[in-house]
Amino acid sequence: LSKEKLLHSKLSIDVRTVDVLGCGSNGCAYLIKSGPHAGRVLKVTSDPHEVDFVTWAMRTSPMGVVKVHEIVRLGKWPARSISGTAIVRDYLDPIVERLTKANKNKLDDALNEVVGASYAARRLGVASAMDDSISKLKKMSPELAAAVEDLRERRLYIVDAHSSGIGALPKSKKALIYDISIVRG
Repeated sequence: LSKEKLLHSKLSIDVRTVDVLGCGSNGCAYLIKSGPHAGRVLKVTSDPHEVDFVTWAMRTSPMGVVKVHEIVRLGKWPARSISGTAIVRDYLDPIVERLTKANKNKLDDALNEVVGASYAARRLGVASAMDDSISKLKKMSPELAAAVEDLRERRLYIVDAHSSGIGALPKSKKALIYDISIVRG
């Protein structure tokens, strides 16, 4: 089966009716414009950490994390000879577009500190670093801090986080994680 037929047969998505939101080193995200998933995002990725995270998020519906509706393994993605996975999740407005440069830098600094503290907690057993970084993040976004605490309690650790991976529900200022790399402890 072609990737287009596979997406249509497994997810009822017509790839001719999606808009590209952006691409990175591990995949691309698309806005679905028609069908049962209209208004949601299709993410095709080769990142196994992201797949692990969204599989867990779909099963547990953690606070502060975008709702995941479907996950389908696509096998080898012809254009890149890599294994691909399709993820359908709710659309969130990118927060970074609404932030001033100073606020974006502050949020990125806070998230970078969480990543470093997460590494220290996972590799070195230094839990206090996570407490400090979460309390700083809580001042900027209580929702994100709650999501990070929930991940930590489940022994999931953040290895990559930045403001462009944070969004908000349309017409809401409530911040949620929608694109972040996680590893198990």
